[in-house]
Amino acid sequence: MTTSNHDLEARLACYKKFLGVFSIDTIPKKWKLGDAFITNIEPSSKGGSHWVCMLNDGLGFYIDPFGLPAPEEIIKLSPRHHANHIQYQSVNSKRCGMYCVYFVKHFLEGTPVYDMLYKHLTPHASKINDDLVLKEYLRARCYHEQIGSRA
Repeated sequence: MTTSNHDLEARLACYKKFLGVFSIDTIPKKWKLGDAFITNIEPSSKGGSHWVCMLNDGLGFYIDPFGLPAPEEIIKLSPRHHANHIQYQSVNSKRCGMYCVYFVKHFLEGTPVYDMLYKHLTPHASKINDDLVLKEYLRARCYHEQIGSRA
């Protein structure tokens, strides 16, 4: 199950500190403590290939479900960012957007980043992780007013 930018927006739009879904060449140039966004690693001129997310925990936390390093555009936005280096999503999975919704939702609800990365998911690509993020993704809907900010 793949996800579009519209699918991802619909799951997180009720969070005041969610900045939106972007292609890598249109990411916000400024952001504040507690903000989060999802970006595709492809520029807007291409169709999109893989979703990643950024969480502003003070320095910036880049999360790629495959555990890959941040692209240059992210490094420019947040030169001293932290990043996960663990592959949670299997290479055959198409759930990168769902992983991003999982991370952003929990961050904006106050879950510490390290708890999401090291307590809630298994530290390797697995069906267990894929099933967990699918379950969370299907429950994440914004039918109500915006949810308050973290900071």
